[in-house]
Amino acid sequence: MRPLAVKILFLAYAITTQALHIRSSPPRFLTNDCPSIQEVSSTTFIVDEYEISHQTFTCIDANFTAAAMSSGTFSHTPQKRTSIEERSAAECTTPNPECQCGAATDCGCFNNGPAPSASDCSTLIGSTAVLSSLGGPTFIVPPNTFMAITLNTCSLGFINLATTNAEYCWDDLAAAGNDVVTCISELDITSGLCVADDERFFTRLGPVD
Repeated sequence: MRPLAVKILFLAYAITTQALHIRSSPPRFLTNDCPSIQEVSSTTFIVDEYEISHQTFTCIDANFTAAAMSSGTFSHTPQKRTSIEERSAAECTTPNPECQCGAATDCGCFNNGPAPSASDCSTLIGSTAVLSSLGGPTFIVPPNTFMAITLNTCSLGFINLATTNAEYCWDDLAAAGNDVVTCISELDITSGLCVADDERFFTRLGPVD
């Protein structure tokens, strides 16, 4: 395995030289919620020889709703994640309510189609450390926007349901993925969600469709 510095070099090269589209359409669970969904941006990163797609989508004629996260039947509920306010203050560049790092969430798993590869999901979750090292520990998602990173069969995303920007930590996104990846790897369940207690956002790990 390459050292982190080499991974970052690969990633920096990808940012400056590539704008590939691994997938050209949004996930089906989002199009069901918003037929007018539109891609805003798409970039491909190279992380340890894996092509990671980074995309954002917005709902043109309406707003994403909680319906996007209820497209299947919950089958398993991992332990609740709790708030870590001290880390929020340390890592965020914006104040609350924009800053959502460390926000308390409830996580669950559900079936809504073929499961992604557990290996793809684990690799994808691990890539967040490289993204954080290069671009900073947080990312900002505008209102009514879905941000996702994708590797082959697996997608890890963040949907901002609020009316203001949401700043979230890459390590929080990875932790949310790790909270539910066992649903895919051990329980053969399709997807996992972590929903903020105030429903300002939710994260999703699951198939690209």
